Amino acid sequence: MLEINVLRHLMETPELSWVSAGAKERMAREARLEIYHSREIVFQGRAQADRFFIVISGNLEVLECSAQGEQLKNILYEKDSFGASFLYQKPLGYECMVVASAETLVASLPIPAMRVAILASPGDAAIYGQFSAHFDSYHFIKNFTTFGDHLSTSGLVSFVSSFERKVYPTDGFVFRQGDDPDGYYICIEGLLKVIVTAGGKEVFTTLLKAGDYFGELAMLKAAKRAAAIMALQHTECYFLSLAAFNKLVKAEPSLMDGFRQLARLAYG
Repeated sequence: MLEINVLRHLMETPELSWVSAGAKERMAREARLEIYHSREIVFQGRAQADRFFIVISGNLEVLECSAQGEQLKNILYEKDSFGASFLYQKPLGYECMVVASAETLVASLPIPAMRVAILASPGDAAIYGQFSAHFDSYHFIKNFTTFGDHLSTSGLVSFVSSFERKVYPTDGFVFRQGDDPDGYYICIEGLLKVIVTAGGKEVFTTLLKAGDYFGELAMLKAAKRAAAIMALQHTECYFLSLAAFNKLVKAEPSLMDGFRQLARLAYG
């Protein structure tokens, strides 16, 4: 009979990469293996939000549920996990159901036991506190940017912990053309208009939506803003100041590579 090493799978789960080996050993003792057949429901409803699932083999479909029906939100493959938001005591923000696409083997861990294992280690407990406080920005930046490819886990936690959340009303300016650079922005909600003027006339415009970023050149060189950014509706952004960026780069020089990559993607 094939023996499944749950601890090895815990070690290889990206979402738990920051957790110490000792804590993972304690978690593994509480885990159970479960097999689900095609179209069988693995998770449904927030009342079940007390377990963390790791895909061992097969794959799971995450479906967003609404009055209009079910819509595929994500597919989880081997080493992927579901339940991180529950671990950090954050609601999903939407109703969902997780179903097996085919015969799928998962490791199921009780979240209360996971927290006990994490909090027993001072180092893990400190990082867990940062994750919990900044989980929304961590989740957004990890999924919508490439910074996770350049930073260590601790570096990524420090990075997301340094962001501020800023709100702009309709027709409010984030900054104007010619302003001094102040930092880097990621739009997380709303709609923005980029405006470049010359001779008093608009010569270029484009729109930015949730997931788009701007201001990355400010982190690489001290140049005046080449365009104005204006909110077309209520808009929220994550903001990283130049001062915070410079402090982060001293501790994690690879962060500069991430911003160079962003500039190459934007400007070639």
